[in-house]
Amino acid sequence: MLLLALACKPPTPAAEPVPEVRYTPIPEAETEADAWLLQRVPGASLDRGLARAARLLAAMAPDPTARITPEAAASALGMAGYPGHASFAKTLNSGAWPDELAELLADLALARAQPIDVALARRDYGDGTTLWFVAYAFRPVFVDPMPRDLALDQTLPVRIELGEGAVGHEAVLFVDGPNQPVRAYELATERYQYIDGFHVPGVWRLEVVTTSSTESQVALIWTVYVDADPPGPVPLPRGEPATADPMVDAEALYGALDTLRAEAGLPTLERFELFEPLAREHSAYMAHTGVVDHVLPGVTEGVAARARESFHPKARHHEDLAAAPTWQDALALVELSPGHLRNLHCESCTHVSIGTALEPAVPAKLYVTWELLEFPQGTPRPLEVWNR
Repeated sequence: MLLLALACKPPTPAAEPVPEVRYTPIPEAETEADAWLLQRVPGASLDRGLARAARLLAAMAPDPTARITPEAAASALGMAGYPGHASFAKTLNSGAWPDELAELLADLALARAQPIDVALARRDYGDGTTLWFVAYAFRPVFVDPMPRDLALDQTLPVRIELGEGAVGHEAVLFVDGPNQPVRAYELATERYQYIDGFHVPGVWRLEVVTTSSTESQVALIWTVYVDADPPGPVPLPRGEPATADPMVDAEALYGALDTLRAEAGLPTLERFELFEPLAREHSAYMAHTGVVDHVLPGVTEGVAARARESFHPKARHHEDLAAAPTWQDALALVELSPGHLRNLHCESCTHVSIGTALEPAVPAKLYVTWELLEFPQGTPRPLEVWNR
């Protein structure tokens, strides 16, 4: 199968100029595949930019078993100019409609009361198999069109409107440029805010995080290219990664965090073993529920709450979470998110605890919890009553 797959000619993505970052709804299905997908996913909308990103990923997959890496997904979405926090899934079959992917999207659409954009792409191989890609993204926030390509020192106008799923939330824009510290701006909704400081050429990542009293979510994430052409597509790797050892991966993540902070001119953090069991526990809960979140209702109130129950004084937690096939992919996910990268670059933090766990599936995803910690009242000690 591999030789046949390598011999086939990859599809050519449609040459669509994308001068702006914007939602680009398709009012009516233009292909039979689009019509089939809309019929299977209640309340879904088609988006031209999301569809272009899915086609780019299909074109980057010479091997049908290749996993979708965070870098490849970010590259495709950036070139397509889609501003949402999109996810991708794929399946290989003999050419039949991908019913299991449609069922996945239908379940997600019913579980969340937010508009959902969907797209479907396919790639046919010489051995008669077909690789299907679905893309999906929720829209809790709407954003006005903005330039995808900027000149040096050009300002970027950003205006958002909160959707039904984010009414009452506060919005923060994070901006991350090449070798630049992550900047944060509080956004007032329904009015333009002009963002400057684009002094360095290259790829810039921007992200809007909405926060309420009970939850935070990545509402928007997109790429702008400052005085530079978009880089070429990132090919998908060949084959699936071997099953990981979560303890070995945790050690690798500690070393990678030291390197990441050193590259940003920040001091390394002291490993805080006292909270490691709590971080591992939270990763295990996420792995068994399949949900990546800081609080899992009915399961756990999260690492910070568990730490407060067991230790004193209170720590300030800067927590990142991710799930991916490898620890490298998990780290790439948080590095590609300016808000999450800001946590890893926490200047006031002195300690860190990392916990990992594998989901009970084959192939298994690795779930990771990073706890970057501040101790304003001194390093915590176990409570006396806890040890009695």
